[in-house]
Amino acid sequence: MLKVNKALTELGIGHSAIENKGAKEICKALAINNTLASLDISGNYITDEGIIAIFEVLKINKGLKCLNINDNQIQKKDLEILAEALEVNETLMKLNLRSSYLGPNTLKKIERICKRKGIDFNQS
Repeated sequence: MLKVNKALTELGIGHSAIENKGAKEICKALAINNTLASLDISGNYITDEGIIAIFEVLKINKGLKCLNINDNQIQKKDLEILAEALEVNETLMKLNLRSSYLGPNTLKKIERICKRKGIDFNQS
């Protein structure tokens, strides 16, 4: 349904236990759908597999402006993919990684990219 959506601009499914399977399904839709502007998938027990899919789809999605992915299982190794995605993504304006337990020093590269591109970045 989200793949063919032309009306829904915000989707808030935080704390819905979608886990990796749900995250990957959302990514399939985001690869096609450029109508959705805001996505909140915070607190959904998403681990590497789902996190990487989300960061990869940011490289091709042309509609998402706000992504709240806080309180999931983001690892340090996932951040390089996020950095690559942020470099090529031209639409994201707000990114929330709060409560990702990575620590401020780990997120310095992401913070620099966001600052340079004017993305509102929330990490604490």
